[in-house]
Amino acid sequence: EVHADAAEVENDLKMHSCKKALEWCSLNSSKLRRIDSSFEFHLRQREFLELVKNDKRVEALEYAREFFGPHAKTFSLEIQKVMATLALQDPVNSEIEEFRALFEGGGEGGGPWTALAAE
Repeated sequence: EVHADAAEVENDLKMHSCKKALEWCSLNSSKLRRIDSSFEFHLRQREFLELVKNDKRVEALEYAREFFGPHAKTFSLEIQKVMATLALQDPVNSEIEEFRALFEGGGEGGGPWTALAAE
């Protein structure tokens, strides 16, 4: 069952969806906390960035308010960085590499979704 769950989560991420992975995180939250996993935060970060990418800034701000709080102490710098994308006119094509990389980087040529699936 564990391997089936992992395959399902991985396939969902490759389809650019965090739904199954977040469900899995919810079911395994105590185990993830014990090992100081950053997986749930990275999923939340990706969902936020996808909202920004699709120019849904109000929804992104609401999403951040709802889901970034529990991660604020551990990931404050990362949260500040992704929140700054809201201030950019076109963050996906930003002249600032650090912000542009949030939307295109991570993983060997596969982008951020491949990097998440590898986690």
